[in-house]
Amino acid sequence: MDASGEVVDVSGEVVGEVVDASAPFVDASGNPLVAPSPAPAPAPVTIADILAARELILQKETADKARLDAIGGISADTLRTALIQWGVLGFPNAWVLHTLTVTPPQICSDSVVRSLEDYIQFVSGKTIGEHVAVLQEKVASEDITLGFANLSGSIAVTVTRT
Repeated sequence: MDASGEVVDVSGEVVGEVVDASAPFVDASGNPLVAPSPAPAPAPVTIADILAARELILQKETADKARLDAIGGISADTLRTALIQWGVLGFPNAWVLHTLTVTPPQICSDSVVRSLEDYIQFVSGKTIGEHVAVLQEKVASEDITLGFANLSGSIAVTVTRT
């Protein structure tokens, strides 16, 4: 746009109509540009917000504890069925008997950041090995060893023939 308000190209040739020269910004067709309005300020954090977030973390920790405790709570019939399936497959080494997903929150309810292993101990009071040991007690054969593997957020309870 030149001083007279006409829209011109780089060579100075008029390519558009006269526009309002008082408009601070115009697009290529001479239409005034409107600056976007600023984003609204974020709402201030309240005690209610903090308590609600903490409650969600506590609920997650309680649910994760229940998942972990369920390892030892697998019934003898369910365990027997799974072990028979493992036998039918030819007793593959480290066969996955059971999986569960446990993911620590970014910060636990007590404001501590924990690894998966530490988180399991924190929420359940036992290591993953101790949870698997409860299930191992249901196996009468010394030739069957239960173990576990950490599969990036999932815990796999495995079985191996010794």
